Amino acid sequence: MASEPDLPYWLRWINALAPLISGLATIGVGVVAGWIAHGQWAINRDKLKLDHYDRRFEVYQAMRELIVSVQSNGTTTDEELRKYLQRTRQAKFLLNAKIADFRKELYNRASRLQLSHKLREGPAPDKVHAAAANSRAENTTWFLEQEQAIEALFEPFLQLRA
Repeated sequence: MASEPDLPYWLRWINALAPLISGLATIGVGVVAGWIAHGQWAINRDKLKLDHYDRRFEVYQAMRELIVSVQSNGTTTDEELRKYLQRTRQAKFLLNAKIADFRKELYNRASRLQLSHKLREGPAPDKVHAAAANSRAENTTWFLEQEQAIEALFEPFLQLRA
């Protein structure tokens, strides 16, 4: 094996620069790893946004379906109300308090409409029928107005921004 002075001049330069080259390679690998980590962070951030969007849209869809059902049928069923509650139970965690309150009001109004429909159909005094008809008219009108209201409530939460 040749000693250092016996090495060619260019090889002595490479030996002298080896620690520097090794350090620069380490820094280069670190930069590439950081770049990859940042890319993964950005992908995960976007995935989280998309997951939130999907869950929020599910709540929006359930509320909209209940509104449309009431508008179409003039009332709702116990099964529709149960499914509505089940599909919207995450509202207060995913959205804001205003939408959580709207969720409750939607349920309460649909329940009252359902009750007034049952009272109006069943045997009862005329006074009860009249009260049920008034309640039904009030709640039906309210439901007709909610199609635009739900759009405004959900608009800030259902926009995918880059």
